[in-house]
Amino acid sequence: MTIAEEVVEILKIDILQEDDLTLEPDEDLLTSGTLDSMALIRLVAAIEEKYEIKIPPTDLVIENFININAIEAYLQKQLS
Repeated sequence: MTIAEEVVEILKIDILQEDDLTLEPDEDLLTSGTLDSMALIRLVAAIEEKYEIKIPPTDLVIENFININAIEAYLQKQLS
């Protein structure tokens, strides 16, 4: 399973609790209403737990979490 697929699973099951949700890799998760600020914080916490990393506050910017592609790119950089 790719990082993008794992993030989508986290979003669908843990954060949004909508198994049948379809997310496009470049869909803006914030302006589309998919995530609000609390859901974003829960997503960050779930990512930190899953990948055993600590995301510093300076990295909590829209560019890193705007869509699945951005999250995957950010995590690939952090995990390498």
